[in-house]
Amino acid sequence: MLKIGEQASITFDLSEISTDFTSDDITVSGGTLYYFTKILSTSNTRYTATFIPTQNSTTNGEITVGYSTFSNSLGNLNTASDTHTIYVNTK
Repeated sequence: MLKIGEQASITFDLSEISTDFTSDDITVSGGTLYYFTKILSTSNTRYTATFIPTQNSTTNGEITVGYSTFSNSLGNLNTASDTHTIYVNTK
């Protein structure tokens, strides 16, 4: 659970290299994502961001990457969706 002044580091691991995965492909509620960054490595499939919850809130954070929001190097859209919940109490 995130409390006052805390934040969470989020990692996005894709199964294939994407040509167009951006922070616009991510839906966030209960806070804001900052510092979205591609981690350059041999696989080029890892991204990170920092989630900062809304102040004075007990609304949980939800981070979602939906179906068909980005593509791989062959132009195929992603076929998986995932939501991660972060429990929050910043009151």
